[in-house]
Amino acid sequence: MISGVLFFFITLVAFLTTAATFFVLAVGFLVDGFEILGICINLVAGVYSAINTCQASLIHIKSMKC
Repeated sequence: MISGVLFFFITLVAFLTTAATFFVLAVGFLVDGFEILGICINLVAGVYSAINTCQASLIHIKSMKC
């Protein structure tokens, strides 16, 4: 079974990879204005929120076990 610390670091690396990808794409499209940058920031924030929600759910499920 995967330990909590290892799971945290795997999700952290996945989040940072996703964030870097969106920011690289945003820099490429800055000629179109800052709207795309805002969209990318919102997407990254959504991914981060999903990761936090998933972790909170897993912690809640784990704490319910006796």
